[in-house]
Amino acid sequence: MKLIKITSKVFYAEVEIMTLQLKVPKIACSACANTIAQAVKTVDPAAVVEADIKTKFVTIQTVKPENEVKKAIASVGYPAL
Repeated sequence: MKLIKITSKVFYAEVEIMTLQLKVPKIACSACANTIAQAVKTVDPAAVVEADIKTKFVTIQTVKPENEVKKAIASVGYPAL
């Protein structure tokens, strides 16, 4: 019987979490908010997304750049300002 030694390395990286507040004029309901949240999570699965349908603002905590998040939201039909 052979003994196999398995080693692993764990790397930690400091990442800056940004809070984005984006105006999304086309958001109208909770289904819209869910669609936007799913789109954001395609680029950052750990993002926290909160939407206020009345004010049409979406607050996102993410490590991804704003332009990348906006592109993801626009790709599902909700361009952000």
